[in-house]
Amino acid sequence: MSLTFTIDLATTATLIVTAFFTHKQIKSIEKTVESDLKRSKQDDLRLVLELEKQMYEKQKELNKLNPKEVSVEEIKSCAEAYLNSLDRLCFAILNGYLDLSTWKKDYCGILFDVTGREDLKSFFTAATSYNNILELRKKWTE
Repeated sequence: MSLTFTIDLATTATLIVTAFFTHKQIKSIEKTVESDLKRSKQDDLRLVLELEKQMYEKQKELNKLNPKEVSVEEIKSCAEAYLNSLDRLCFAILNGYLDLSTWKKDYCGILFDVTGREDLKSFFTAATSYNNILELRKKWTE
């Protein structure tokens, strides 16, 4: 056997071993990325469920109020709590914590209902603190 043949054989063997280990590392990285992606989607869902829970609890409190039995301040307080929870959800969607297109079908109607309600119109003046609601509504209108 010639020296060149021996070197070529050693180089080929080294390349095969290197390719094998590289392939194993790539598969390991793919599994890690898939696992991280799945975990991220689960975290997104947990976030939405928590925000929804808060939002619906506040909406329920607001809807229970009888204007004849409670003060204007109590009604305003409940409305603000509801709008704050909805605004947080809108913030999460607008800032990429949740996928914009995925949640549109679920929340577009709610945003239009809330911003169109006569009893909540006073919360959506030029000086509103619920900019995320208005911004997302506008984005979904375009």
